[in-house]
Amino acid sequence: MIRSTQSRTAGSVADGRAENERMKNPGRFAMLLLLCAPVAFAGDAENVVLEATYTGEILRQVSGGLATGERYLDNLDLTLAANGEALLGLEGLQFFGYVLYNNGHVFCEELNGSAQCISNIEATRALRLYELWTEWQLGAAGQSVRFGLYDLNSEFDSIEAASVFITPSQGIGPDLSQTGEHGPSIFPETSFGVRAMKSAGAWTVQTAALNPVSAGLLLIGEVNYRPESGLRVGGGYWHYTNVESPSFITDAEGRGLRMYVRAGRADPDLNPIATYLGGGVVYSVLSSAQREHQIGFAIANAVAIERNYELTYRIAVADWLALQSDVQYVDAYVNAGWVVGLRFEIGGRWAR
Repeated sequence: MIRSTQSRTAGSVADGRAENERMKNPGRFAMLLLLCAPVAFAGDAENVVLEATYTGEILRQVSGGLATGERYLDNLDLTLAANGEALLGLEGLQFFGYVLYNNGHVFCEELNGSAQCISNIEATRALRLYELWTEWQLGAAGQSVRFGLYDLNSEFDSIEAASVFITPSQGIGPDLSQTGEHGPSIFPETSFGVRAMKSAGAWTVQTAALNPVSAGLLLIGEVNYRPESGLRVGGGYWHYTNVESPSFITDAEGRGLRMYVRAGRADPDLNPIATYLGGGVVYSVLSSAQREHQIGFAIANAVAIERNYELTYRIAVADWLALQSDVQYVDAYVNAGWVVGLRFEIGGRWAR
């Protein structure tokens, strides 16, 4: 089973930029979500689940940008989920660990030069303990508390349909990802936090408190409504305790031929990208061999800075292999140009 590289939360401005380009001044926002239901935790059905996914891609700056050339980027995910109830006899307890490796090759700064960058797996070279958390189901199903090293974007400000794209801004809006010295506890650097969630019928409430490095305490909350149609409608708010910087996010997503839109506004005095508008359309179909084919087109508009247009096609060749071709055009006041890429994902899953 291949893990989606963006569902880990990873798409962010940090993905394709050196850390010194991150804005050190945080902000806050309110958001509206219309999303599909989340994927169930693997440990709910099996005692121990180990997953490994290696993602590699070749990107070439065909024209424009800073220089013509290519880079090979890669990403290795190793995750372990354990059911504490089955292993230790502690009802409702689950453990999760996540190790992440990136080769650190630089495409954005050396060849492309865009503000939003191109790839959601570009990061400084490191072998990291990315997540390490414990979750406790409290009483009836639908109530839980999670604490430890935690990726915020795994549950907040995440659009399922956008996960097929490799542009960082489609995974998490730059109006949020640009905050904090090293990001708001998202790829590639996370921080310790606590998340509480409660579900009642079609309603879900989740809140979290995290401590990104030198960014004060980040507080975030969402209220979501999931009708039987499978859509999700919700609202949320986040705030850093050491800065007053109002901003907002809205987004919406549909089913079938899936379409989504997202808008965000950040304080222009503190954030390099003050206004963001994005959206996309994704069409999925199963082949005769029950392999998923996905084709999508998306736009990420950092208003008054640049627009990124992405056309991508992904096919699950086997349970353990996926291939993806990608074309992006960056329409910027400077460094406009074309990028083409080919990505592959090799994954395995072991359970007992």
